[in-house]
Amino acid sequence: MASNLVIPYLANPTHFLLLTLSWLSAVWCFAQWKRTNTVPWAYLHLGLFLLPFVHFATQIQCDMEIVPAIMIMCTDYLTRIGLFMLPLVIGLTLFIGYAIFPRLYVFSHRATRAANRVYDHAAAAAAINAPLYVFDGQEPKAFTIFNRVFASVGVFDLLTRKEQEAVFLHELGHIASGANIQKLSRWILTLFSPLALFTSRHTAPEEEAADAFAARIQGTTKHLASARRKIRAYHHHLQPNQN
Repeated sequence: MASNLVIPYLANPTHFLLLTLSWLSAVWCFAQWKRTNTVPWAYLHLGLFLLPFVHFATQIQCDMEIVPAIMIMCTDYLTRIGLFMLPLVIGLTLFIGYAIFPRLYVFSHRATRAANRVYDHAAAAAAINAPLYVFDGQEPKAFTIFNRVFASVGVFDLLTRKEQEAVFLHELGHIASGANIQKLSRWILTLFSPLALFTSRHTAPEEEAADAFAARIQGTTKHLASARRKIRAYHHHLQPNQN
């Protein structure tokens, strides 16, 4: 039973002090992250929150007299393995997001050449080196993952060149401000930290900052506003005409 493992662990004053200090520090780091919006605080919070679990795993001992021939079935042993796997799972999550996820898309050759011309101009104007991935799909979509920009073929079918550029600049604005890293950090904390329940999902400031980034480079907000109108119209099953 889990209680047979946890209660003796917490009965040790040193272990209880470690747990208390670690989790109080984790709460403080979480508050600092919320106040400053600085990513290292988020990961320091996560590390401090997980520290007692890892320490607990190092204290578990299997009773070898029970099932010496099949130690792998020992609950204590499996618990230890599971707790030690937490850092690996976090690292694997980051790796999948960076290296594997982009390859899951079916990339379109039809829009790539035109996309590169518009996107390269936008990236040069923004002075940001971030690759573009174009994937098949009529629904107009654009988003960032790490320092990569993704756009569907629908973006090129629906929007004018200036509107496409505005959309790309908006996404590049997320990269410039670090908002994409913040988004990833919130997602990881949602998976592993209960305090993530108190994390606001309100992203209006990030979107406004990305809008301002695009408007500053283009010198106007009309192209981004026009792109948004067309995308909203598409989602309402209308067929707006190209300008």
